[in-house]
Amino acid sequence: MKALSFSSRRVAAAWLAALLMASPTVPARAENLDRFAGIAMKAALEDFVRPAYRHLSDEAATLVDDAETMCATPSPETLERTRAGYDELVRAWAGAEMVRFGPVLVDHVLERFLFYPDRRGRGLRQVQAILAEKDDTAVDAGVLAGKSVAVQGLGALDFILFGTGSDALAGEPESFRCRYAQAVAANLHTMAAGLDGEWRGDGEFLAFWLEPGADNPVFVDGYEAVSHLLSTVVHGLETVRETRLAAFLKATPEEDRPRSALLWRSGVTLSMLRADVEAMGRLFDAARLADALPEAERGAIVDDIHARFADLSELMALDGRIDDLLADADSRAQLVAIDGAMQDLIAVFYERYAKTIGLRVGFFFDDGD
Repeated sequence: MKALSFSSRRVAAAWLAALLMASPTVPARAENLDRFAGIAMKAALEDFVRPAYRHLSDEAATLVDDAETMCATPSPETLERTRAGYDELVRAWAGAEMVRFGPVLVDHVLERFLFYPDRRGRGLRQVQAILAEKDDTAVDAGVLAGKSVAVQGLGALDFILFGTGSDALAGEPESFRCRYAQAVAANLHTMAAGLDGEWRGDGEFLAFWLEPGADNPVFVDGYEAVSHLLSTVVHGLETVRETRLAAFLKATPEEDRPRSALLWRSGVTLSMLRADVEAMGRLFDAARLADALPEAERGAIVDDIHARFADLSELMALDGRIDDLLADADSRAQLVAIDGAMQDLIAVFYERYAKTIGLRVGFFFDDGD
């Protein structure tokens, strides 16, 4: 499969445009981070980033097979299998999406894989128009890749597989809707396989990741590299809370907006957000960020972080559609508790972890969230 095109100049430009890291004055506590940074960045690569993208590619390949079977032999069973495969792919994407560095920033791959939020519903209207007009250019995965980011990713597939009229996928063989689903699945696999290949290769962007230094256009020292890892964790959590949870959970039940929830038609909203949070916990451990803390303070801070991640995981073990969860007083109260627990966890990273080692958490997300 053809790998994603990649240019070190383009990724540096894209990255630097999105990166606002620490102030040039490095706190004394952070001066010993240069040696640690190499260990942390390599560990994050080997134990988190590469496994996450490999898993994403594998799940995308499975969805392609499921969609092909559904189109050839439609039935309630093949439709259900494809929907389940979609759920698995969504959670696999949640396991990788917060690593916003490198090839995912090239050719709008981040937005093409998942276009959200779509506040004016333009993407939905574009998907509906393709289905209504039976636009043949949308069932060619190669052509689809050049269309609007809103009609070629997980959001489009959410409507195709679960939206109005989707039950017909269990009936007519090789229907237009099914071929469109198949094209989207193939497009997602192309992107996922390309990302996996780039991270497993030897592209120059990996030197940016692994070798902080004066000649590195992204990380001029270990302080900035470790700040980036911490920022990935913290801003990943903030994205879940401030953009995705807050999209549907408002101050009062009357103000709630269940149809603003991410991928609400498929009912995978909470499982995706849970996977996002769990991925940030895995990244914290995989990058060995605990080892950057002074030994005397390490145990208490890390125990606090692990306990709060565990509490969040337990709170987020909710099943069901967002509209149903918001309509039930008990489950809505649990969603409110999730918001509070997530805010508390973020505060621990800012107030205890970052301050203890003199790191400043930089803001670097620039994807519309």
